[in-house]
Amino acid sequence: MKKFSGHKTVNEISEYRRRRREREEYERWENGAWNTLRGYLRLMYEWMEMEPDRPDDEPDRRFIYALNNLNRAEWLCEEFINADEEGRKEMRAEVERVAGFLRVQRV
Repeated sequence: MKKFSGHKTVNEISEYRRRRREREEYERWENGAWNTLRGYLRLMYEWMEMEPDRPDDEPDRRFIYALNNLNRAEWLCEEFINADEEGRKEMRAEVERVAGFLRVQRV
């Protein structure tokens, strides 16, 4: 298709719109993913506060979970912060797993 000086073709406009839509979708996912990971980390800190008062008290299952997963939650947040876009996309499955865990906890 012939284009006039300074004017975009229909295909160029369509491509621009597609790329913009993909960028917006990624940014929405990225924001949601960060909120998910941050929420998971906050929950682990909250559950760590459930430490038994005495050594012979039965620990709450949430405290045990946080004890075993706090380092992982911190690591996930750090990885997400330091990753480039491609690295963050590679974390998609893990973010979904964490999101599923959080949904179950809030029921």
